[in-house]
Amino acid sequence: MGREEQAAFLATVDRTDRLVKAADRWLSDVMEPPMKGSPMAHAYAQRQREAFDFGYSLLYSVQDHLRAFVAVTKPVDTTSSVPSYALFTLLRSAAEAAVRARHLLEPGITHEERLARALNERLTNLIEHGKVVLNERHRAARVAHLEKRATSLKIPICLDKNGKLLSFGQPRQGMLELFDQYIPDGAKSWRELSAYAHSMQWMITSASRATPSSEPGVVLISTEAGTAQLLKIMTGVLDVFDDASMYWVILAGMPADVWKHARQAQGN
Repeated sequence: MGREEQAAFLATVDRTDRLVKAADRWLSDVMEPPMKGSPMAHAYAQRQREAFDFGYSLLYSVQDHLRAFVAVTKPVDTTSSVPSYALFTLLRSAAEAAVRARHLLEPGITHEERLARALNERLTNLIEHGKVVLNERHRAARVAHLEKRATSLKIPICLDKNGKLLSFGQPRQGMLELFDQYIPDGAKSWRELSAYAHSMQWMITSASRATPSSEPGVVLISTEAGTAQLLKIMTGVLDVFDDASMYWVILAGMPADVWKHARQAQGN
């Protein structure tokens, strides 16, 4: 890692550390309890809080993975090295949770739209859980429960032509759609993170890293971390986490400046 890359890397690690510490200090405090009259307080009073329960869980997951990122990378100096691939795996987990939280905590949507997004999150979780626990009776019962809840909340139920449940209120957003919506070069970034996470050869033995060896027809592949690539994606992920955390504070009834001051104070 050259000096310029090292400086950029350290600045990003420092920003990550400050965001995690600010989240530790504020994200749970503002919801215990939320301010009277806030969207979060309204959802709690109506017993329709799943968007915020999922949102907080996802924000905490981002914190947890970013905390691990900081633990692995601090301190970095001219003599130390960073993992070649593991940071991309940590970043992928943080990124997936961040875009899902950002989607749930969008400030410009109605209470009903937020509930629909939360029901879609529940449906996605149910589908993924069903791939591990193969209990069709349980799955059918939980789907019926979600449909009943949607009907009681007057949220449209979207079915395919065969009557199979697709989503609530709006199409369910997959990971590619969420990355495209919230992170620069979204789909490309997700595919690159996934390639590192699954040790795909097209990524970890990229020809762009090849240098000739002393043996004809054989090249050497550097295993050094792709710092520029990592920092580009990480900047987008940190921006999403920053925004989602600020929206969490706003939805709890606090001014946005509370979050802005909190993240800045952590640098003192």
